[in-house]
Amino acid sequence: MRKYFGTDGIRGKVGTAPITPEFMLKLGWAAGQVFKENDKKILIGKDTRISGYMFESALEAGIVAAGADVRLVGPMPNACDRILDAYFSR
Repeated sequence: MRKYFGTDGIRGKVGTAPITPEFMLKLGWAAGQVFKENDKKILIGKDTRISGYMFESALEAGIVAAGADVRLVGPMPNACDRILDAYFSR
């Protein structure tokens, strides 16, 4: 998985590997496997691009299939993820 992540997350053209719903489902499942072992919640935020809604659903499905806890926070500015992370990490 490490080869897919840059400094700003996964980048690419939607519909072209790895930016596909199938990959996001697998990514969600893999993340869910790790986070459920530590009893941690996973927060999914997104920007307002239409593809974000598709990928949010695929990630959520994979995470839930792995047995992990997920929260959808919807569209939000990047800085908010740190605030929510701190809040849920208490």
